[in-house]
Amino acid sequence: MATASICPASFGQEEINYTKMQMIIQKVCHKVLVEYLLKYIKDKHPGDSVDVFLSNNENTVNGGRDSYLYEKRYFPKDTNKQPVSTNVHKWDIQMLYFVLTRCCNLKHLEMDLTFIKDKRNYLCHLGEPKVPDGKFTSFKQDIDPILGRSFKCFGDKFEKEITEDMAIIDSHLTEQLIDAYQALHREHFVAEQIKCLCEEYKRTSAKHTDYFMQLVCGQTKIHDLFFAFAKTTLAPPAFFIG
Repeated sequence: MATASICPASFGQEEINYTKMQMIIQKVCHKVLVEYLLKYIKDKHPGDSVDVFLSNNENTVNGGRDSYLYEKRYFPKDTNKQPVSTNVHKWDIQMLYFVLTRCCNLKHLEMDLTFIKDKRNYLCHLGEPKVPDGKFTSFKQDIDPILGRSFKCFGDKFEKEITEDMAIIDSHLTEQLIDAYQALHREHFVAEQIKCLCEEYKRTSAKHTDYFMQLVCGQTKIHDLFFAFAKTTLAPPAFFIG
């Protein structure tokens, strides 16, 4: 199905823009946020691990609006319900943003952090995986100085790594990769629809419950199909998995 062609003609530019933007956020910007968190802990709380830092800020971490969604990832436990170390590299953008803005004194970076979080949310809530040229151009213009500030903070080695990531994203966009990100987008979008339907179901009157349950069941089946398809058939190349 997939070929190794670069920027294949079978996809429109808006689909390519979406894939590149998603990769920059999830691969490059994710690394930036992880490094900011690790550096803050190292500088302000020398000797503390991420787990100790989280434990010392547990009330704040568990006080977020969606904290129940992430508690098991901030404070994971094994099958015997014993605490195990969290893996900050597997946190998503929302989790990193929350800890960085609520538990760290990074006022000078607040605009950069919010920009990354907002762009992540923008991509997640698109009805289809397409980004207009103007939006993508504006994003690239805004992200460059944000990355530049991170280079000054983390040094030449980090700059080289991120620069190489950006170059690969810019020039090695295969048809398979675009397929993968589109499928993953659909999987996420359907999951959001299921969430909204379930919330609506809780509010609706009894006479409508059968109707809403049919919708939810139908969307759940679609979600399950896309999830399996995206995870097994259209998995992105290992390099791009953060």
